Amino acid sequence: MNWTKEQQQVIDLRHQNLLVSAAAGSGKTAVLVERILSLVTDPDHPVDIDRLLVVTFTRAAAGEMKERIGRALEERLAADPGNVHLQKQGVLLHHAQINTIDGFCTFVLQNYFHRIDLDPGYRIAEEDDLKLLRGRVLEDLLEEEYAGGREEFLHFAEAYGRGKTDGKITELIPKVYDFAVSDPDPDLWLQRCLKAYEPQTEEEIEESIWMRDLVTEAERRIGGLLQNAVQLRDFVRDHPEAPQGYLPALQSDVSMLADLTGKTSYQALHEALTELKFERLGNKKQPDVDPDLKEQIKKKRDNLKKLAGDLQKDYFGQTPEQILEDLACVRPQAAELIRLVSRFADAYTAAKRERNMIDFSDLEHLALEILTERDENGVRHPTAAAEELTERFAEVMIDEYQDSNFLQEAILSAVSKKGEETGNRFMVGDIKQSIYGFRRARPDLFLEKVNTFHPINEKGSYGVRIDLHQNFRSRSQVLETANALFSKLMVPELGGIVYDDAAALHPAAEYPEAPDPDFAETELLIVDKSSPEFDEDRSKAVMVEAEAHLAAGRIRECLRSGKIWDAGTQTFRDVQYRDCVILLRAAGTWGDTYVRVLQSEGIPAYTASGKGYFTTLEVTTVLNYMRVCDNPLQDIPLAAVLRSPIGGMQDRELALLRNVTPQGTLLDALRTAAGGQYGTLSEKAVCFLEQLESFRDRVPH
Repeated sequence: MNWTKEQQQVIDLRHQNLLVSAAAGSGKTAVLVERILSLVTDPDHPVDIDRLLVVTFTRAAAGEMKERIGRALEERLAADPGNVHLQKQGVLLHHAQINTIDGFCTFVLQNYFHRIDLDPGYRIAEEDDLKLLRGRVLEDLLEEEYAGGREEFLHFAEAYGRGKTDGKITELIPKVYDFAVSDPDPDLWLQRCLKAYEPQTEEEIEESIWMRDLVTEAERRIGGLLQNAVQLRDFVRDHPEAPQGYLPALQSDVSMLADLTGKTSYQALHEALTELKFERLGNKKQPDVDPDLKEQIKKKRDNLKKLAGDLQKDYFGQTPEQILEDLACVRPQAAELIRLVSRFADAYTAAKRERNMIDFSDLEHLALEILTERDENGVRHPTAAAEELTERFAEVMIDEYQDSNFLQEAILSAVSKKGEETGNRFMVGDIKQSIYGFRRARPDLFLEKVNTFHPINEKGSYGVRIDLHQNFRSRSQVLETANALFSKLMVPELGGIVYDDAAALHPAAEYPEAPDPDFAETELLIVDKSSPEFDEDRSKAVMVEAEAHLAAGRIRECLRSGKIWDAGTQTFRDVQYRDCVILLRAAGTWGDTYVRVLQSEGIPAYTASGKGYFTTLEVTTVLNYMRVCDNPLQDIPLAAVLRSPIGGMQDRELALLRNVTPQGTLLDALRTAAGGQYGTLSEKAVCFLEQLESFRDRVPH
């Protein structure tokens, strides 16, 4: 394979911490596999493959990587069948630590469980078991709190409860818990959260971490507004058909926003943004002005004003005194929430230990407990177990590094060598593909190294950074469109990166010239929501169906006239259904709609269901039946069970049943139908009520 200069550098660099920023389609996996092979087959210092720790994001990725390495080893062994070292690697590959972070943590626990007095008979709980256990623990905790009647808890429940239920509280406590356990030190994380509510003076507010972050964010946004204002002013000044009478107001915008950039405190920004006033655009008539251009400039300027107004409203709408009042009001509630989360964490952990089971979060925390210990200042240091593993692993490789969190970083740091000349961490990822913030991923770990690691031809004290930006996957037309979009969307104030030439995707794949050059061009197909055909219904569901019909039409056009390059036969061939894919933001929500529409138009289609165990029809039906057995006055669960095979009723019979007793509960209607002359409906009502009563009699409440 002909590697690029940068790819070859990634493969060859040794004895230094290395960060690889690998854009989509840049051959990241191929380079990673080749680096592993180069380490294993090094003529001077070969490394056994079980001395490499390779951490991937998913089990599927780990399996694919093992398979690719295995094939490559077989090919090299076929070329050199007498090579004893290669023969050995084929055996060691089955024991190599090419795994997810959870798989590695399991390995640590299996080998060092005795160091933390862990019962080796533990089992990793299924997600559905944990969901039920969580719910039970939280329910017991809240019942105990309500029974205790602490004033602080009752105030918290009153403030955050939803109506007459505590649904919001049951969402809030587990959510905060999940964020806490993604940190190496959950208790300290919770205390840091509480510390954010401590400021009691204006000076303390200005010095708080969250206020400094807020001001930094405001400075970024103001910088973006200033850049937009300068671009708009320069465009009008340099364009002969633009309304020159707008220039004084546009220049005023630039000056006003430039003044804001010098404000570095909340008080100063609050005062300046509150007093912010944009001058009116000049209305002097100019015969040479392009009316469409004039309207476009007005819209851009209105958007600038709106963004400035949103900044003031969202972040600086209160005086420091009002912020202090709000903090005083929510401080007790925050303290109570932290207390409840801590209690829930203890109870949940105890419940898992009682059943001798652990979850994936426990895996990571127990592994960290084995690998690190605190000194008298609370600083973590590697244990003897960590030092053993550090000596064992010649290199620690981390794939999809942009999706790591602080806890995983602490675990892998504990088993990595330290120092510029002895560093052995290899991290590869792409900040532009970080989408797991909702799972507590911390892309700022990646960004920190992007900013502190030095290019390979420069000196530094942290590590080396190599960028792979050539794309071997897509045609230039696709990449040009992606670059055009991302250059506008990916800005420092949104994600912390600049989408410049270094971050852009550069085409490296070669394709023969297509029979129809226009076929490869990117297109934008738009459903016009304001079209008269949608006058009766402009709901999201209707719009999605319209988009699906539009996609179906485009697929049929491709099949009629499209030609694509087949890499296997090295020729152009007709487009087939299997060549078409539709990517959705929420396939679990709208995938079935697309499949239904496509199939209705004769296009074979398939979508992988994203539904979980508890949302499947049969489980939902059983859960609804249990709810009805517990309390048959619940109309919605009762209707669902009656419509299921348990009740055996059809839509028409349900409508008739509801009409029997329009004002009562559905149970009243069912009893009336059972005692009346409604044919099949009465028979089904009698059968269901007898079955329900029999079940309720047998099951104690």
